[in-house]
Amino acid sequence: MKKRLVITICLLFAAWMGWQIWAPFEPRYQGRKIGRILDDWVAGENFISGQALAQIGTNALPYVIARLAANDSKWRMAYTEFNNFCPSWMNKILPTPPPPFTKVYGANAFYSIQSNSLPCAIDLLKHPNPNVRQAAALGIGGLRRQSAAANQALPALVEALHSPDRTLRRDVIISLRDFGADASNAIPALAQIVATHDPGAPANDNDPTRANAAYVLGLMRHAAAAAIPALQSAMQEPDPYLSGNASAAFWRITGDAETTLPILLHDMQAMQYADKCWDWIVAMGEMGPRAKDALPQILEAQQKSKGRRFEKTIAIVLQRIDPAALAGKTSEPPSSP
Repeated sequence: MKKRLVITICLLFAAWMGWQIWAPFEPRYQGRKIGRILDDWVAGENFISGQALAQIGTNALPYVIARLAANDSKWRMAYTEFNNFCPSWMNKILPTPPPPFTKVYGANAFYSIQSNSLPCAIDLLKHPNPNVRQAAALGIGGLRRQSAAANQALPALVEALHSPDRTLRRDVIISLRDFGADASNAIPALAQIVATHDPGAPANDNDPTRANAAYVLGLMRHAAAAAIPALQSAMQEPDPYLSGNASAAFWRITGDAETTLPILLHDMQAMQYADKCWDWIVAMGEMGPRAKDALPQILEAQQKSKGRRFEKTIAIVLQRIDPAALAGKTSEPPSSP
């Protein structure tokens, strides 16, 4: 017992000495260490984090990665659990567990550091920690919004679509939305995801991974023609979110409004959350006058919409389908869906 105590004290002292040696070299911004900046950022007390990360650059990435990986730390989880159940008087003495540094913060860190972080983000898609992998995937999407130079990440993203990490596959698909037709090499993998039920998906729940893959295929338009069989199969699925996204993608690839519109109208009625139908409404607007049968449901959605963005979107859609509908009436009565 005495020997164990001595060993423990020695290890703690060695860790303390290591920290004292390392800490002075920690990158700083306006006199503040990057570790403190990241902690305050997560706590909502730091509004200069983006500037700090941009200034510090890639030297900040080891600290970002360490915090992402720490979310799964056994020590962190054990201390958080202990803190939740210990007496209130003890909570006043012990430090409060810091909020988790989620993958969204990690993705925003890559975005703030900009294109210099891209090589690191590509490598991190294979990191052993899932939070790090997923943050890198989302971060690459943000980098693509900044510059087409992020296209060099496409081979790694396509490879990640075959990862056993279901959440990583979902985040890669979200990232691919920002690449558009440039991501055409991903079409076979995306079509396979659309066509295949994910055994890891929650029971009796929508499968957003397949639906999101269908949405991305639609963004590629005619370039995704090879995915039409997978989309046609998904259009017959009972899940309205999957079926609706597949139908909107089918329309954008083929221009076949006659086949697509009835399915979209049916799925709009079946959807529990109206906010998931907005892209379908946009697709109906792309159909122009051919989507007149959709006017009653679109006008109903207009009544339920909240926010200027949605109101503007519906106004554009109505203008394309039937300008008279903007005044609350159509040039001829639309048929019932």
